[in-house]
Amino acid sequence: MIEFKNVVKRFGKKIAVNGLSMTMGPGTTTMLIGPSGCGKTTTLRMINRLIDADGGDILIDGRSVRELDPVDLRRSIGYAIQETGLFPHMDVYGNIAAVPRLLGWPEKRIRARVAELLDLVTLDQSFGRKYPLQLSGGEAQRVGIARALAADPAILLMDEPFGAIDPINRSRLHELFEIIQGRIRKTIVFVTHDINEAIKLGDRIAVLESGSLVQYDDTQRVLDDPANEFVERLLGSDRKLKGLILKRAGDHAKPDGYGVASPEDSREKLARLVAAAPEGFAAVVGGDGRLKGVYTMPTANGRPLFNASPLAVDESADLLESLSVMVSAGDSRVLVVSADGALRGVLRLADISGEIGGSPRKEGGA
Repeated sequence: MIEFKNVVKRFGKKIAVNGLSMTMGPGTTTMLIGPSGCGKTTTLRMINRLIDADGGDILIDGRSVRELDPVDLRRSIGYAIQETGLFPHMDVYGNIAAVPRLLGWPEKRIRARVAELLDLVTLDQSFGRKYPLQLSGGEAQRVGIARALAADPAILLMDEPFGAIDPINRSRLHELFEIIQGRIRKTIVFVTHDINEAIKLGDRIAVLESGSLVQYDDTQRVLDDPANEFVERLLGSDRKLKGLILKRAGDHAKPDGYGVASPEDSREKLARLVAAAPEGFAAVVGGDGRLKGVYTMPTANGRPLFNASPLAVDESADLLESLSVMVSAGDSRVLVVSADGALRGVLRLADISGEIGGSPRKEGGA
């Protein structure tokens, strides 16, 4: 747990952080957001004492950071930044191994940890022999995250780690971040300029303006009840739509309105199932529970039409992504399947419309 108690930081006559008080729960991701110069990065760097506070205190699990040796403190906290900060003269293995070596880990343990982390950030083990200049931006950022996690810190500080990444790789890194945090549950403090990134990745959002904390709350509550006009502008006029990012397709799919057929069913039975289904289709489900396709309304000769690749999304997809799939396909519904292809139900446009501005459903929230 990280606790800020009336923290103040000045740079000359300028107050960069003004009486900041907030608590970040263990295993949660807190997003710091606000305009340039609002104190986000200063706040982050005071946690590991890259910058020392001028007033107030910061506690980690009840102990003041002032009582801790700055070097030991930094080695115990993971730190990932926008340009990765990888050492260009070291290969990937050496970069990830840097902090464990400073901590005196035996080489056998380091080798195992590097291999584990490369797997965690979905990089082949051969990347250990590559140098930073041989990596793409997305690959370098994954290595940066692996290095930040190398010594298995309880706290991870991230200063706009995906800010310089192109939109496609950024989206992939967001997905990877969610998977990794779901597995390791670190206490993460994450600086961003991107409100969509804050909503997607954060359990809680801290909005700062001119060094002061304007609002600090669960992500859904910030969306539902902005503290003032400044927060409303930051969230954007489409904030209700943005809230769909917090809701999963699997939680809103309904197993009704359609027929369920097996691959062995006769043409006559299929025609009856389709005709009787309010949604006008029958899902074909194999003995393993996996979706094989759908039959729709029969043609003039009474033969149902089979589609082996129906419109579908994974149950982990958020509702905004699901809505995008519907709009792109010009359809008002989409099937929802599990990671192994099992049918979970159908998600309708009406279901999504009813969720805009709904109650909190963010998993892993504080």
